[in-house]
Amino acid sequence: MISIQRFNASVLAKEFLPRKYLHAIIIILSLPTTALLLSSLRWHYLVDSPIFQYIARKLLDGAIPYKEIFDMNMPGTYWIHMATLKLFGESNLGFRIVDLLFLCITLFAGGKILKPFGATSILLFVISFAGIHLSGGEAAMGERDFFMIACISVSTWLFLNAQKKYYFLNLFLSGIFVGYATGIKPTGILFFILLFATLFLSQKDNHNKMLKGILLITFGYLFFPVLFVLWIMYKGGLSSFLDMLIHYLPIYGKGAKNNIFTLISTIWRTPVGIMLIFFILSMPFLRELIHDNSRKRIINLLIVSGILLSLIHYLTQGTDFYYHLYPLYFFSSVFLSIIVYYLLGSDDKRIKIFGFLIIVSWMCILDLFTIPTIVKKVNPINQYDRNVAEQPGMIEEIVNKLRKDSIHKHEKVQVFDELGGGSNVLLELHADIPTRFLQEIHFTEMEWKGVFPPYLQSLWDEFIFGLYAHKPQYIVMFKSSYFYLNKASNEGEKIELNHFIKEYYKAIEEGEKYIIYKVKDP
Repeated sequence: MISIQRFNASVLAKEFLPRKYLHAIIIILSLPTTALLLSSLRWHYLVDSPIFQYIARKLLDGAIPYKEIFDMNMPGTYWIHMATLKLFGESNLGFRIVDLLFLCITLFAGGKILKPFGATSILLFVISFAGIHLSGGEAAMGERDFFMIACISVSTWLFLNAQKKYYFLNLFLSGIFVGYATGIKPTGILFFILLFATLFLSQKDNHNKMLKGILLITFGYLFFPVLFVLWIMYKGGLSSFLDMLIHYLPIYGKGAKNNIFTLISTIWRTPVGIMLIFFILSMPFLRELIHDNSRKRIINLLIVSGILLSLIHYLTQGTDFYYHLYPLYFFSSVFLSIIVYYLLGSDDKRIKIFGFLIIVSWMCILDLFTIPTIVKKVNPINQYDRNVAEQPGMIEEIVNKLRKDSIHKHEKVQVFDELGGGSNVLLELHADIPTRFLQEIHFTEMEWKGVFPPYLQSLWDEFIFGLYAHKPQYIVMFKSSYFYLNKASNEGEKIELNHFIKEYYKAIEEGEKYIIYKVKDP
């Protein structure tokens, strides 16, 4: 058997290819990722991130969370966007900087985790995760799962670092970061359970140290969730928040969901699917990984467990949105880098060559994701098939036409859109919404057929009666809206909204992808 002490990826330099040449090949093949990084500095925030930016702006202006603006997302998302607005204002470049900051945090944490595996593994991970994130294009910028995995990656690094030094401090900080991740999406608790279980098993022979560690990581974990609740309570939105959690989320969870076959098949179309194929192909050559009893063993177990929990995180959300795969992107990229370490460190030259071929193949495949995004063409994960690249021009056109009509700051404007763009218009114009409902998806995306459940019906009644009571000066109907496409969740809401618009509004502008209505003169 190959001795673990003799096992080192630097053997590659002696027998197959000097490491500096291998690194040069990786860097050359990563040039499309570098080009994409530079071109991304001109990106606009689109689709989901403008929604959070608008809500964050309203909260900074004094709106009561959940009570005066309805949403089903957690406070951790808003806090990031509120901080972004405080630092940079409503700026595409400012938001791009924040997105890249979180990318750097994730890359730093992943690099720290991979430090025992050497420079090649770190370099491969950095290019892999950065390439995947950037390949998602503008629609992926600032997504919740992306912010979430940045926190989880730091938490995982601090947890592993606790095994070497500052045991109690690192565990407490590890809990804080995974706690914030849970404040972005509740599935963050899965990764807290992973760290909790790992701590329990690794310290079972030292009960005193184990109990203190469990207490500290738990206290750290609870810090931000408790802080979020106190903040909502202080702002006066706790009852509305609980009402949303108890009554709305269960209904939303029963809405438009993909079946398990669709969810699994989606994975195979993404970079995760490619990496899984490499994992399977490498399995016969990973005896050293399986039998490694060094400090790397706990890293390997954590990363493999992270992949499994990331899969649960994706499946429990029930929709095949690519940004739900961010935890899988991270843990799979780390694990691929670990596998390459063991393959290149083998005493068998054929296995070394196999490891080299995996690196080259993976980098070439990654380029097939990055290159289309550079020129804003479709790849399997960038949503450019939904005409996202055309949104900035359309948004500017709508804003200019409304300004030409002498729209005022804080004018009431209601937007209806499904693909994004409406929140951008509101942000650009500093417009207000007439009710607390920003998005039509609260009533349409679930594709609820027939009569609404009583609670959802009560929300719809609040919305439609709110429109009658506080008529917006303008309505912007995007032609992607479920109401325009007659895909509304039930016939009643479509009829009620159409009657309202027909009775009180006239169309003043119509473009290829939108209609602007203005309230009729009394």
